[in-house]
Amino acid sequence: MNADVASIRRPANDLVIMDAPNMLPILLLTIGGVIIAWVSIRWAHWWMKHRDTKRRVAVAKRAQRAENYAEQLAEHLGYTIVGRQVGKSYALSVGQETFLVELRIDLLLEKDGQFYLAEVKSGTKAPDIQHAPTRRQLLEYAYAFDVSEILLFDMSSEVVRHIRFPVDPPDPAENTPKSPPAPPPEAPIGLLFAGLVLGLGAATIEPVDAWLHQLSALLAQTLSP
Repeated sequence: MNADVASIRRPANDLVIMDAPNMLPILLLTIGGVIIAWVSIRWAHWWMKHRDTKRRVAVAKRAQRAENYAEQLAEHLGYTIVGRQVGKSYALSVGQETFLVELRIDLLLEKDGQFYLAEVKSGTKAPDIQHAPTRRQLLEYAYAFDVSEILLFDMSSEVVRHIRFPVDPPDPAENTPKSPPAPPPEAPIGLLFAGLVLGLGAATIEPVDAWLHQLSALLAQTLSP
């Protein structure tokens, strides 16, 4: 009986091989999981791209509506629209290389024989000249178009602001902080001490000298016949 049991036992180093019918569900689950993961990744990528595209379209439509209303406001204020999306470029040097910077401003207006550049902004921050990106953009326009004044159409408040920049750049020397005046030279402590000693000595010698003079006169009167 022991011999029969020993012959039935499987060696420890033998591999356990599952039958094909038992492996089929696991294989199907693995393939299904891979397919679901791939579809989920593709769908997430498509959804994010679609969301960004939808957002850009919404921003573009909102900007277009703001520009259309800005044109109506400009005409209502007596301006004549001369051009839209007016382009300008200027050369910028970086080290030994030079390249052109392309700019486009929203509107070119005319009123009473004078031309104006106009930039249209909407929202909460963009129309505020304290907003650094807006201020820098208008300053770049002023430099490129060689003007000192730009109209800022704030379509959130429905107002037009005249933004004026200095014609000449400020002198860097004027903005350089001035150094405080130098303090008066201090006398060395040794000289002060020496002066104090000399002063006290002079004040002390004079009474002693007078006392000696009186003593000499008294002795002379005593010894005289």
